[in-house]
Amino acid sequence: PQLLVLTGHPSYRPPLIDFGYTITKKLSLLICGNVITKEHLNYKTRTGMLELGHKYLRHRGIKAFYSTVEDNSFSRGVSSLIQVAGMGKLRPNMILIGYKNNWEMCCVWFDVLAGQRFL
Repeated sequence: PQLLVLTGHPSYRPPLIDFGYTITKKLSLLICGNVITKEHLNYKTRTGMLELGHKYLRHRGIKAFYSTVEDNSFSRGVSSLIQVAGMGKLRPNMILIGYKNNWEMCCVWFDVLAGQRFL
């Protein structure tokens, strides 16, 4: 399976990345995705953030891509990330989302789950 893991910055959720890496068995596509909603990043900050993410993944020995998307809405950002992640036939066909402790009270989290088509 080709997998898109919603991790934020890769160093924030190492167990989720390890689980995704185990699922792909080091053979399939693994993309770590980050949706930035709080601020608009300039080029230098965005490039630095991407470099730190790639460096972290290399340091852990995880073969994965790291991608970021900016949007005012988290659910729209996730939708955009799903559309732009990958290339050609190397596009994610699964999304891995971490478990949220207070998911009953988090409308944004529910919007992400309800807004995507799960089969």
